[in-house]
Amino acid sequence: MLTHGNLLSNVQSCGHMLMAVEHDSFVVLLPLFHSFMMTVGMLLPLLVGGSVLLIKSVHPPKNIIMEIMQRRATILPAVPQFFRTLASVPVPKDWPLRICISGGAPLPAEILREFNEKMPIPLIEGYGLSEASPVVTLNPIKGPWKAGSIGIAIPDVEVSVQDDTGNILGVGQTGAGLT
Repeated sequence: MLTHGNLLSNVQSCGHMLMAVEHDSFVVLLPLFHSFMMTVGMLLPLLVGGSVLLIKSVHPPKNIIMEIMQRRATILPAVPQFFRTLASVPVPKDWPLRICISGGAPLPAEILREFNEKMPIPLIEGYGLSEASPVVTLNPIKGPWKAGSIGIAIPDVEVSVQDDTGNILGVGQTGAGLT
């Protein structure tokens, strides 16, 4: 069971990693019952005094771009497939987004490459799970970025790689697989 304290700690750590401030406007595309969107799309803006841009429908994608432009949204958390779509549309000259965050599923290297070739802002990937409140790791905004990497542990979160018997492994060793 997660407590309000768990969620608040996670939101504060996410705010630190994302350098979120009160003038940020967060785009909400995913349902708010999803732990990633609830934390990064709703609770984080509330914590920093930012705003939330609720998107009614993801179809057609050009309407999302129009909303982002009109409302001057600055942070876009979404799933990997949306970033493939975003990389295929023309980027307006006065693009307001400053960062995109991929979550909810692994970010394929191909989508990251397509996005980086087209967009003037970073797309960072992270890792999380609902049981962890939910964000565990994020790639730093200022880099370094490595395709396929889930980044570093956010503040106040400890991460370890272990074998099947729970022994902590060192650099270069392979951890236990899920069965």
